[in-house]
Amino acid sequence: MLEHERLGDERELPLLVAHSKGRGNAVIDMIVIVPGIMGSRLIDTKTRKSVWGVGRIGALKAAGNILDKWAAGRLADLVVTDEERDGAAKRLAPDGLIKEPVWGPTFRMNFGYRQLADELGELVLHPDALLEFAYDWRLSVEHNGRLLAEAIDRRLATWRRHRALAEWRRSRRDTTEPRVVIVAHSMGGLVARAAGTHAGALDSVRTVITIGTPFRGSVDAATMLNSGRSSVGLPVEHARELAITLPGLHDLLPTYRCLFTGDDLVALDPETVAALGGDSELARESFARHAQLASVRLPGLISLAGTHQPTDICFRVDAGVLHAQRHGYERDEAGGLARDAVTGGFIPMKLHGDGTVQWQSARLADATGYVQKHGALQATRSVIRNIQAQIEGRTLGEGLGGRAGIGVELPEYAPAGTVTTARVSGARAAGDFSCVVKDLDGAVLEYPFARRDGDDYVLDITLDKPGIHVLEVSNGVEPVQDAVVAFGLDDHAAS
Repeated sequence: MLEHERLGDERELPLLVAHSKGRGNAVIDMIVIVPGIMGSRLIDTKTRKSVWGVGRIGALKAAGNILDKWAAGRLADLVVTDEERDGAAKRLAPDGLIKEPVWGPTFRMNFGYRQLADELGELVLHPDALLEFAYDWRLSVEHNGRLLAEAIDRRLATWRRHRALAEWRRSRRDTTEPRVVIVAHSMGGLVARAAGTHAGALDSVRTVITIGTPFRGSVDAATMLNSGRSSVGLPVEHARELAITLPGLHDLLPTYRCLFTGDDLVALDPETVAALGGDSELARESFARHAQLASVRLPGLISLAGTHQPTDICFRVDAGVLHAQRHGYERDEAGGLARDAVTGGFIPMKLHGDGTVQWQSARLADATGYVQKHGALQATRSVIRNIQAQIEGRTLGEGLGGRAGIGVELPEYAPAGTVTTARVSGARAAGDFSCVVKDLDGAVLEYPFARRDGDDYVLDITLDKPGIHVLEVSNGVEPVQDAVVAFGLDDHAAS
């Protein structure tokens, strides 16, 4: 799964390790997990009922139309009102990380944070040294960054007075103060960076490890605002009505030059965002936040990013409709778009990412690449293993190479009882990879047959019943994971 690794001198960080009974070699530093968008459960503060997030996988496997149930049951409650924009209103509140797989519009399948939390929980000296920071991902990263800074300050102060730490110090006559390690997935990395805008908030942090963080945004956020549909379409009519109210989603808009005007690639501005269907004021605030975040240095930054997956890079707009493109364009020495000497046309440049975040957006400097989808990165064993090694200050004991990257492209939805197709890129021959379709319990549903289609391979997947079908494609290392939702033919989601 691992494509390559580049470790700079800044990653040679001081290590604080304790030998705790029952916990092996434990790090005395505090570890903070910050999830991505839609990665925290949200509850109604009055009724205490869940508004976002399920308590068990079974809720995602219920018979009937998952897409209609998702829209009817959650979209209206998630809309951010004018009174809630600054975070002062407390109608909804975070209630822990989402540990099980969860599905949502545009950002698709998030395979949850259980494995990451469990594995990192084994590293700390005591469970109280692990902070699972849930937050209201609907709101701005600025708001949530302030809450993260406050939460770290409170928990670290408590941990430094903790009995378990005091006993470790007495036994070793060591007065070293614990520090903080932040492990942030996707939007969580922006929240961590926003925490750094508060004076002294990151002073106790020794390293920040980001996983697929869109530091320069994602085209998928613009697509969501434009129509409530992803690049392959999403039959949830009210998705855009939700998206336009979310400060957090506007914080994911691309800040790099992504709009193809016909003679150049230009950056978005608030007026363009409004024309696409977004909120110009939220966009203006978001772009101002990103300008401020650009000056924040994340201590000991380690970036992990997904690679080789078909990813929307830029887009053009025709009659108000966004058309995403999965390539960029080469530039000349003057910074303009280069033209082919023969045809006179612009020269496409092949780019990739994790299916949601392009590679260049997920890195502020060097990065370690993993052949994986965005929502599965944090649940990928080799990613977690590398995070553990970085926290413990050790070198991985096995090679970090891997074989050529496999790209997987799967529709977000299709009618149950039909056959849908997935596309696999990067394989030279059908024998170079294996594929299997499973349900959310891991039970095998089928082994699809691969047939050649140009440079790629196409897989036929039978969606025999409504629910979520998980496709795993492997070329000898960890599988690339994606999912398709099968909806009932008698429902109206596809209309």
